[in-house]
Formats: sequence, structure tokens, C-alpha cells
Amino acid sequence: MFEFEKIVTMSGAYDKRHPDPKKNYGIHGMDIRFVLKNEKGAVQFLAFTGIHLPHVAQEFKGREYFGEPTGADIGYHSPTPMYEGQEPMDCDLMAEGKCYYDGSGLQADEFMPEFIAGGTDAVWKMLEKRHGEIFP
Repeated sequence: MFEFEKIVTMSGAYDKRHPDPKKNYGIHGMDIRFVLKNEKGAVQFLAFTGIHLPHVAQEFKGREYFGEPTGADIGYHSPTPMYEGQEPMDCDLMAEGKCYYDGSGLQADEFMPEFIAGGTDAVWKMLEKRHGEIFP
């Protein structure tokens, strides 16, 4: 049996708006990423927390859907292609710095109620099941 490494990272919110469209990178809230990884590959769950910088939250206060937590991605990172024609991409999870990735935002959003109700225990359970399905 392969042992799992559990990785949790959070990226900070930002406000990178700029009047020059070539320098305008917009606004984004804090993300949380859960990764379950072993020698076979990694699976991840990414959630947008809806937490924004205070001045951004104040600016958009009262707007429908702004700042709501959402599931952003459930996906895998494989060291080898999983289907014909799958192209490698840069990857911070694989030792080689490249992986074959695929994921679903829709499935991640469908998982959000379970994540909110069950917390990290629910995430690890879901990721372990998914890992077994993708990397038998």
C-alpha cells in the first residue's frame, strides 16, 4: 500500500486592477487547495473561499453572488498520460515538474455542501476514494 502525503495550501486574496488593460489582472479571493499524493499521482480539491481583501469586500458589498464560497476544481496530476493525446503541463506536485492533468469545476461545486458540512475529514475521504479510482 502506498502512503499518502496530505498537502493544504491557501493563496492570498489580491487586487491587481490597473487602468492599463495589459496590466489589469483583476481581483480574486483567497483559495484553499487540498492535495492527496503518493508515488502513483495526486488528486486535488480547490475551493474559492469568497474571502476578499477588506477594501474589495466593502466595494462589492451587497452584490449578489460576490464572495460566496464555491468549488473550483477536483482533478488529478498524473506522471504519465491518462488518455491518448493528453499533453503535459508544468506542475508543482510532480518531482519532474511536469504532469498530465485533468479536472472538473462542476464536480468541485457539487462537492461544496459536503465540504462545508464535513470539513477536512470529508475532503480527505473524497480524495482518497477518487485517488483509488484514478490510480488503481
